[in-house]
Amino acid sequence: LLASGPATARRARTGATLALIAFVLLAATSLLTVLARATDRQARDAALQLVTTVAEFKADHVTVWFSERGADATVVRDNGLVTDKLVRYFQRSSDVALGADVDRWMGAFVKELGYASALLTDHTGRLRRAVPRDAVVALKAPGSQAVAAALASHQVQFIDMAPFGGTEAQFL
Repeated sequence: LLASGPATARRARTGATLALIAFVLLAATSLLTVLARATDRQARDAALQLVTTVAEFKADHVTVWFSERGADATVVRDNGLVTDKLVRYFQRSSDVALGADVDRWMGAFVKELGYASALLTDHTGRLRRAVPRDAVVALKAPGSQAVAAALASHQVQFIDMAPFGGTEAQFL
């Protein structure tokens, strides 16, 4: 025998309500999972874009820095007054007045262009003058080779140098 009445109707409504709640919870959980994955993907994409932008900025900055240093060296190389004076200095390195004049020019170069120091080497890579005088920088093994390459090619050469003055900074 089947009985129908208010208790049966109530049980049916409770079952339907529970099924509806379960369906809503399942749909909400699925939706939140999809949103979380999308948000996670967006966060990764945004982080990757930020890292890429910073890397490109730094690469551009380094490229400009090298270009500026190369331009400084090219101006020195192409300046007849400077090169004539330096040739005379190497021919008469015992000339104290000429050495002082070279030091003044190197000092102005350092000051005006914002360098820490300027070094003058001979064709073998041997340090001949330094401004400031205590700027003792040790050219690493490729130093002499780079000087020879610069003399042969008339092109600016970049090499690593050891730090000086007890600093941790590296210089090029």
